[in-house]
Amino acid sequence: MISEIVENNKLVGFSYYPILEICLGVFFLFMSFCVPLLFAKYNGFKFLEQWDEWLFLLIFFFVFLLLGKSLTWQKLTVKEENGTINFFQNLRSPEVSIECKFEDWIENRIVIHDYKEKDPRADNLHEIILKLKHEEKQFYITKSKKEAQIILDNLNKLQASLKRR
Repeated sequence: MISEIVENNKLVGFSYYPILEICLGVFFLFMSFCVPLLFAKYNGFKFLEQWDEWLFLLIFFFVFLLLGKSLTWQKLTVKEENGTINFFQNLRSPEVSIECKFEDWIENRIVIHDYKEKDPRADNLHEIILKLKHEEKQFYITKSKKEAQIILDNLNKLQASLKRR
């Protein structure tokens, strides 16, 4: 889902939220609490007799809590503030944060890495590259051609909007 950031009726940025992954993260958060609570409700608190099951539930709780947390609070944001463009994404590891002046931001493009030649079961990777004045930086990489195209289209739309100012 794309959420445009508008100030004074002008587009100054956008945020991209992967709804399916966020919903899965909320489900994991919900399950991290529900499974141990349901176990306690139906089996009681017999810690000495069920210590191994409670240990498993404790591990389950922390794993699903961390998974849910990392999936729920992810986003990609590009915003202009005082002539500086801030690019940020924590959709994939490692987290990427790029800051540059608007004049240094030249273009955006997608580079497709084709791994089908080496392994027919492999997926292609679509890398979004930001061409800046003195260098090119990888901003985001994904398997989804559609996701990469949505982000690229919004980057181009934002760049065109900011040039018209």
